[in-house]
Amino acid sequence: MGGGDGHTRHAKRNHSRTQCAKELRDIDNQFDKAELKLKIADLSSALADAKHGILDAGDLVKAKDQEIEALKETLRFKADTVLVNGYRYRKNDDGGAAGHAYCTSCASDDRWIETITSQGAGRHTVCPRCKADFGYIEEYPG
Repeated sequence: MGGGDGHTRHAKRNHSRTQCAKELRDIDNQFDKAELKLKIADLSSALADAKHGILDAGDLVKAKDQEIEALKETLRFKADTVLVNGYRYRKNDDGGAAGHAYCTSCASDDRWIETITSQGAGRHTVCPRCKADFGYIEEYPG
């Protein structure tokens, strides 16, 4: 009988070792799963950041496109005007000045407003938008 008890103890130790090894594998697997979940969370966060970056870049491109269009419009305007004595006027058919001058104050803000002569001949020329007074500047027919 003494030999049987040794065999039982040996079997129990082997079972304990096998059980311990199984538990260690389970812990290792759980650790791997947790590590994988953490990596997935990191990748999801990086993807969200990339999406935001793309959206921001798209907004920036749209704003730049609008700025380019505004600059093109300014260039078109300048091509259709003529500079006389420091003031811009519409071009007539011969390429000369026509009408009232554009307001230089508004033009610096890319707003092209013609000035008007207030209340008839002999009065100062004033911008209807910003009320800048230009004194007596020339008006050309056309």
